[in-house]
Amino acid sequence: MKHATRNILRVLLGVPLTVVSLLFVINFIYSSRFEVLPYLKNFNILGVAVGMIFLGLFFVARSFVWREVMTREGFHISARKSAFLLAVSELKRYIPGSIFAIAGRIDRFSTYKIPAKTVFRMIFYESILFVAASLLVSIPALLFLADKHNISREVLYIAAVFLITIFLITYFSTKISKKIKQVPKYSNAFSMMIAAWLCFGIGNYLILSSFYFLDPKKIVEIASLAVFSWLIGYAAIITPLGLGVREAFLTYTLSFFAPLGISAALAIIARAAFTLTEIVFLFALFLLNKIVKSLPKVQSTVILLWASIFSYNAYFTYYSIEKYNNFFTGRFDL
Repeated sequence: MKHATRNILRVLLGVPLTVVSLLFVINFIYSSRFEVLPYLKNFNILGVAVGMIFLGLFFVARSFVWREVMTREGFHISARKSAFLLAVSELKRYIPGSIFAIAGRIDRFSTYKIPAKTVFRMIFYESILFVAASLLVSIPALLFLADKHNISREVLYIAAVFLITIFLITYFSTKISKKIKQVPKYSNAFSMMIAAWLCFGIGNYLILSSFYFLDPKKIVEIASLAVFSWLIGYAAIITPLGLGVREAFLTYTLSFFAPLGISAALAIIARAAFTLTEIVFLFALFLLNKIVKSLPKVQSTVILLWASIFSYNAYFTYYSIEKYNNFFTGRFDL
């Protein structure tokens, strides 16, 4: 009886909330169509495709991070199923406030007898991994912004020491210290999360540079700024996935590389590409769960290795083609 009631509530609440979240996304993109449409007439489709592949790898790595957290907590679910359940529940984060995404994740993983309290704890660990890894990848962005605002590196070093001191005080003295002390167990997940953010940054650069020329020599700064913009949006927990906040900050940072109007359009394009990739990723997982009933067990490190190999080949294939098309290929190479 309890199981039947839960299924009814999942249908009555889960489906409408998913539809509402999709409507938020569609409305955001539709309302920005006039800023984006001029740039859709002439763009590099290969660059967009490769960029979306990198964003897809971000979602793949993120799902393995969540599975690693579950495994550390003693719950073993196949990568295929856990990735699908995570993707479905995460779609609800587009609704204002993060509570719907959390509730969706609790509901989805409750079918595997994972208590709500444990899901909360795993989300806490995952959030620390997310923020810590994104901060690490954002270091070039912070240095770039410091230089642009004439902030000395010494000030950044002092701020870093201050934050580390606060963390150490928290680590050893607060009530949540027991939870924080569990984080070092997730070193593999942390490495994978760093790889995820690197894919996120590279993917954003490739997509944005497909619509407007962005100096390839600035790929590190631009990719890092894209990650830092996500972090700023993540801090705005009231808005759905930082909608508006992330775009505003990304527009500001891109204005160092392009005119302000173009930067605003590029920020919207980045959001649209990210959302489209997430929907495609969810649809692919849906088909995978419907078609493939069983998959051989593969270690996450092997998957990460193959993803890295694929990413390397995809990026440098794109780089070589663009180098040739823009007359940068050396005569001896020809």
